[in-house]
Amino acid sequence: MQITQLTAGDSLSFTRTVADYPATLGYTLKYRFVPRTAGGTAQTVTATPLVADYVIFVGNTVTALWAAGEYAWAAWVEKTATNERYTLDNGVVTVLPDPAQIGAGTDTRTHARRMLALIETMLEGKATKDVQEYSIGGRQLKSYDPAALIVLHKRYVELVQREDAAARLNAGLPTGRTLQVRLLNAS
Repeated sequence: MQITQLTAGDSLSFTRTVADYPATLGYTLKYRFVPRTAGGTAQTVTATPLVADYVIFVGNTVTALWAAGEYAWAAWVEKTATNERYTLDNGVVTVLPDPAQIGAGTDTRTHARRMLALIETMLEGKATKDVQEYSIGGRQLKSYDPAALIVLHKRYVELVQREDAAARLNAGLPTGRTLQVRLLNAS
């Protein structure tokens, strides 16, 4: 499975070939999606055989019920007639909130963007009492001195830049990063 991101309310559909365990030999392909945090429900998806391959389809009405967040997933084949099961692979998929269900005024920024904005507000001295006592990683912002805030600021700037580069790459655009190569003369 190459999908690393899915929007709740969108259909999930792809075909998979499992050469060692084809559907024609009686194997069934399954995927399980388990939320990595509280909220949401684990989902098991059984693929439909298509000759030797498998078609995985989850309709939009099903994914619409998936809570936004990270899900660990695993794929396996099983053959109940011979009591066999073989795990194929696993990974993580991020389920994004359904844009059709997001209410006005909802903060849709990523964690990194929210934290960067809070840190910048603290550095500018414009933080409200609520923001001054905001917690990051179990530590409260009000306990950070300016030097510590600058270190955190740098970290979150880098995280936001990574998010931006990943979004550009997913959109088929250049990431804006420069790769420098040095060629050595072999003679």
